[in-house]
Amino acid sequence: MKNYIKQKKPTNLKEFAYFLAGLIDADGHINKKELAITFHANDISVAYYLKKVIGHGSIRKLKNMRAYNFEIYSKKGLWQLTKLITNKLRLPLRIQQFNAHLVPKLGSNPTKQDSSCLLYNHWLAGFIQGDGSFQIKLLKVKTKLGLRVQLTMQISLKTDLLLTDIKNNFGGYIGFRKPHNTYYYSSGSFVNAAKFIKYLDYYQVMGAKFRGYRLWKKAFEQVQNNAHLTSEGLETIKELKTLLSSVKK
Repeated sequence: MKNYIKQKKPTNLKEFAYFLAGLIDADGHINKKELAITFHANDISVAYYLKKVIGHGSIRKLKNMRAYNFEIYSKKGLWQLTKLITNKLRLPLRIQQFNAHLVPKLGSNPTKQDSSCLLYNHWLAGFIQGDGSFQIKLLKVKTKLGLRVQLTMQISLKTDLLLTDIKNNFGGYIGFRKPHNTYYYSSGSFVNAAKFIKYLDYYQVMGAKFRGYRLWKKAFEQVQNNAHLTSEGLETIKELKTLLSSVKK
């Protein structure tokens, strides 16, 4: 099944820097020795993209995991990193790591929390790249067709601070998983899905996450055309759901 959404990456260093900051807030870590960002094996191409644009770093496979770390150790590489992401991070923990480790190591200026609207730059795209999940759900209901389509965007994090900002801009709700001590943002309405599509068509995710997004949007287009109210349309959405599941593996 074809989908003709064209992939477009950040067009300049400022756009790239916001994407990078969002990705670091989601799946990054800064300590005295390095910056590290963890990627699922399916998104290894994104790690190589970061390395190419930044001009520094290495990629290491994590033992017994389908995951890789993009890592920057050198002072030159870390200095380039600070020039890019200063005042663009939003997660308090990541800001604290930046100021506690990079500032004394490099003699650079401290970073402040970015307070700009997250709808107008690539930060949220980077954040979704790291911690977001596109889901197509088919829920059993007592109707003629027996199934209801739900298009879910879900993001998990250790704190609800950034998730609240996303909720305020897109709708949805925030829950808490007590066994994992983790908060999650979730939205399953078509109205909210339309808001995410408006944002993500312009500020795009990459790699396997982009392929998943294309399938998720294709399911939304079926809903827009009321195809989900027919047996044929539901079969198409089932196929999209299967394809989306294969992208995540």
